[in-house]
Amino acid sequence: MNRLTNVSECKGCREEYKVSDEQIKRLLASPMFSSPELVVTDEVYMQRLAACNGCSKLAGSVTCQACGCIVPVVAKLRQRRCPLPGGGLWES
Repeated sequence: MNRLTNVSECKGCREEYKVSDEQIKRLLASPMFSSPELVVTDEVYMQRLAACNGCSKLAGSVTCQACGCIVPVVAKLRQRRCPLPGGGLWES
Protein backbone atom coordinates (compact mmCIF):
# COMPACT_ATOMS: atom_id res chain seq x y z
CA MET A 1 0.00 0.00 0.00
CA ASN A 2 1.17 3.46 -0.79
CA ARG A 3 1.01 5.33 2.52
CA LEU A 4 0.32 8.70 0.93
CA THR A 5 -2.51 7.72 -1.38
CA ASN A 6 -3.70 4.49 0.31
CA VAL A 7 -3.59 2.79 -3.10
CA SER A 8 -2.17 -0.67 -3.65
CA GLU A 9 0.70 -0.82 -6.17
CA CYS A 10 2.02 -3.85 -8.00
CA LYS A 11 5.76 -4.56 -7.90
CA GLY A 12 6.02 -3.89 -11.63
CA CYS A 13 4.82 -0.34 -11.12
CA ARG A 14 7.59 0.55 -8.68
CA GLU A 15 10.70 2.06 -10.21
CA GLU A 16 13.16 -0.40 -8.66
CA TYR A 17 11.38 -3.35 -10.31
CA LYS A 18 11.11 -1.96 -13.83
CA VAL A 19 12.75 -4.03 -16.56
CA SER A 20 14.46 -2.11 -19.32
CA ASP A 21 14.17 -2.85 -23.03
CA GLU A 22 17.90 -3.58 -22.99
CA GLN A 23 17.46 -6.22 -20.27
CA ILE A 24 14.68 -7.88 -22.25
CA LYS A 25 16.79 -7.86 -25.43
CA ARG A 26 19.71 -9.47 -23.57
CA LEU A 27 17.46 -12.17 -22.18
CA LEU A 28 15.88 -12.91 -25.56
CA ALA A 29 19.39 -13.15 -27.08
CA SER A 30 20.38 -15.93 -24.66
CA PRO A 31 20.87 -19.47 -26.07
CA MET A 32 17.63 -20.71 -24.54
CA PHE A 33 15.64 -18.43 -26.82
CA SER A 34 17.26 -19.80 -29.98
CA SER A 35 16.07 -23.37 -29.44
CA PRO A 36 13.16 -24.28 -31.78
CA GLU A 37 11.98 -26.85 -29.22
CA LEU A 38 11.48 -24.13 -26.60
CA VAL A 39 10.29 -21.09 -28.54
CA VAL A 40 7.54 -20.23 -30.99
CA THR A 41 8.21 -19.01 -34.52
CA ASP A 42 8.68 -15.28 -35.11
CA GLU A 43 5.23 -15.18 -36.74
CA VAL A 44 3.50 -16.69 -33.70
CA TYR A 45 5.55 -14.44 -31.41
CA MET A 46 4.37 -11.33 -33.26
CA GLN A 47 0.75 -12.56 -33.13
CA ARG A 48 1.02 -13.07 -29.38
CA LEU A 49 2.52 -9.63 -28.83
CA ALA A 50 -0.21 -8.05 -30.97
CA ALA A 51 -2.90 -9.81 -28.90
CA CYS A 52 -1.28 -8.60 -25.68
CA ASN A 53 -0.96 -5.03 -26.98
CA GLY A 54 -4.74 -4.91 -27.37
CA CYS A 55 -5.40 -6.35 -23.90
CA SER A 56 -6.58 -4.23 -20.98
CA LYS A 57 -4.38 -6.30 -18.64
CA LEU A 58 -1.15 -5.05 -20.22
CA ALA A 59 0.53 -2.65 -17.79
CA GLY A 60 2.90 -0.23 -19.43
CA SER A 61 4.28 -2.10 -22.39
CA VAL A 62 5.72 -5.21 -20.78
CA THR A 63 3.88 -6.48 -17.69
CA CYS A 64 0.77 -8.68 -17.71
CA GLN A 65 -1.49 -7.78 -14.79
CA ALA A 66 -3.21 -11.17 -14.98
CA CYS A 67 -0.05 -13.13 -14.09
CA GLY A 68 2.74 -10.60 -13.51
CA CYS A 69 4.93 -11.94 -16.31
CA ILE A 70 7.14 -9.93 -18.65
CA VAL A 71 5.13 -10.33 -21.86
CA PRO A 72 7.95 -10.03 -24.46
CA VAL A 73 9.75 -12.90 -22.72
CA VAL A 74 6.85 -15.23 -21.93
CA ALA A 75 5.24 -14.77 -25.36
CA LYS A 76 8.34 -16.31 -26.93
CA LEU A 77 8.09 -19.56 -24.94
CA ARG A 78 6.29 -22.42 -26.67
CA GLN A 79 4.80 -23.98 -23.53
CA ARG A 80 3.34 -20.79 -22.09
CA ARG A 81 -0.27 -19.75 -22.60
CA CYS A 82 -2.11 -16.48 -22.13
CA PRO A 83 -3.25 -16.45 -18.48
CA LEU A 84 -6.67 -14.93 -19.09
CA PRO A 85 -9.62 -17.16 -18.15
CA GLY A 86 -11.49 -18.87 -20.94
CA GLY A 87 -8.46 -19.87 -22.99
CA GLY A 88 -6.74 -16.54 -23.18
CA LEU A 89 -5.85 -14.44 -26.21
CA TRP A 90 -3.17 -16.62 -27.79
CA GLU A 91 -4.02 -19.32 -30.28
CA SER A 92 -2.87 -22.76 -29.24
